[in-house]
Amino acid sequence: MYAWLYDEDRWPSGYAGGLITRDPACRERYLLFTPRPYGPTPPALHLPLDWPVSRNERGRLLARYHVTLADGCLAQYRRLRDSEPVPGDGEVWYAYLEVQMPCAGWNNATLGDVLNPEVTRRFIEITHERYAAAAGRHFGKAIPGIFTDEPHFLCKQRLKRAEDRGDLCLPFTDDLPDTYRRAFGEELLERLPEVIWDLPGHAPSVTRYRYHTHLCDRLIESFLKPIGAWCEEKGIAFTGHVVEESTLESQTLMNGDIMRGYEHLHVPGIDLLFDGSSLIPPSNARAPFISSAAAGWRPSFPAPLAGTSHSPTSRHRATGRPRSV
Repeated sequence: MYAWLYDEDRWPSGYAGGLITRDPACRERYLLFTPRPYGPTPPALHLPLDWPVSRNERGRLLARYHVTLADGCLAQYRRLRDSEPVPGDGEVWYAYLEVQMPCAGWNNATLGDVLNPEVTRRFIEITHERYAAAAGRHFGKAIPGIFTDEPHFLCKQRLKRAEDRGDLCLPFTDDLPDTYRRAFGEELLERLPEVIWDLPGHAPSVTRYRYHTHLCDRLIESFLKPIGAWCEEKGIAFTGHVVEESTLESQTLMNGDIMRGYEHLHVPGIDLLFDGSSLIPPSNARAPFISSAAAGWRPSFPAPLAGTSHSPTSRHRATGRPRSV
């Protein structure tokens, strides 16, 4: 009999059941993009919250933007200087960096900042190293691997219509502008409205693409890659799955591009807790994704794992590869 380890109290992985995020420096961050500036005093919050709020007014202002729209697109915009008064025309949008507040849903704590490699180092220290100290002699034998469960960054929000004036929350971390600058040679905060709205003629912006791909890079480099390297060093397989892997759109919202992340899992996995024709693309493409990973990057490892009780027939119908789930 084999014993597979699990790396979290529940899910999603990365906060050690709240032990790590007792330190506010390790808590999940996000960018609040809003046309409503903070009030003179933050609203009252009764902690722990039932569930995280998307606006707590306890962050810091990163930038202000004067935005003018035409035909649902950016007609013009510019970042306002710190001391510059609010113009009379157009609208002003504010970008704040906020930190999640403790909530009951996460053990009266918050999720960890999976975009920060230092937070992952502490996660490994509290979780993986303790497993190694207690049962490391069984790694690669009675204990084949350790499972990570649904790591992800904050779900990206979008305006329903270009003219809407609601709050938006976007994944962010303290040094994201710095690493973005090193990667692309431009200032993310100077061009942030292009992440939200189309350019004239409904043209997409390269800044939007770069923001999405950089978040994916940060999740991989800060979380999946270092854990995979630790497992490699200890002779234990790194397995698990990320959240919302079913379609390219859902991946973009919460993890970026999981095919790039599978490279660092020795036994890539998916989560299928149901059966039926909804497994078949395009409504659900997770099985073909994992099948491709199994046939490509890691051919010498066992077939990927899935949280499912599927029959061989339903597995073949979903993937075309009876061995892959």
